[in-house]
Amino acid sequence: MGETINTFKDTIKERLTNPFLGKLLSAWLIWNWKIPYLTFFVDEDNLIPMTGKSKTNRLEKVSEYLTPDSFLDFSNIYLVPLAITAVLIWIVPWLSNIVSYVSENRRRDRAIKKKKIDNEISGYTDEQISKLQSDISSLKKQSRNDLEKIRELSLMAEYLSYEPDLISEDNYEKLTTDYLQKLRKEIYDLGKKDKVFSLLEEYHTKDSNHHLDSLEKKNQNFLIQNDIIEKENQSYYLTDYGMFISKNILYEKYGQFIPE
Repeated sequence: MGETINTFKDTIKERLTNPFLGKLLSAWLIWNWKIPYLTFFVDEDNLIPMTGKSKTNRLEKVSEYLTPDSFLDFSNIYLVPLAITAVLIWIVPWLSNIVSYVSENRRRDRAIKKKKIDNEISGYTDEQISKLQSDISSLKKQSRNDLEKIRELSLMAEYLSYEPDLISEDNYEKLTTDYLQKLRKEIYDLGKKDKVFSLLEEYHTKDSNHHLDSLEKKNQNFLIQNDIIEKENQSYYLTDYGMFISKNILYEKYGQFIPE
């Protein structure tokens, strides 16, 4: 007996969980809502009896409802829920698949478009960053060049401010001639011109009053040996000869801009 009951329960469970039967039963009950309504919510005293009877019950009322008088009633009771079930089982999933397919394609197209735009923006950004970095580097270099030029011109102006006093001295011409000869003989002949000029050009462009103090010891000794700088009060300064060479270096660069 117990085995029979369990088999019956399994059969009922299988029928209820079957996609077709489950949907058919749901569609039929929803479409024919009067039957569950009469069964559970209407008092038998309020039921209208069939013709020729003084009283009716729920079973008779349900039986009357389920007995169609025409093909239209039969279709309304049985065929329409079957059609609804067919729509739910086959048409709705098919439409759902179409919607999912279209939605997935649109999502993929949007993702591809977004990736393309991101790549373009990324490439544009990298290009712009590279250009900006190049511009910044150029501006820094230009700014550094401008500062160096300002430093050199300021030094040139300083040298020119000394010129009237030097010219007024009796030995100016002789001193200038001696310096020029010394430049030619000692520096050119010894092959030290490039190094002297290089060190003095650094002095021109460095915005520091203590640049000569910060030179490497070997470079300081080299300039001292060639009478370009001298030490005074623990600091190094250009000698008169060193100032003469320094001034001539600047003349080579800016002499054409000095008004006569």
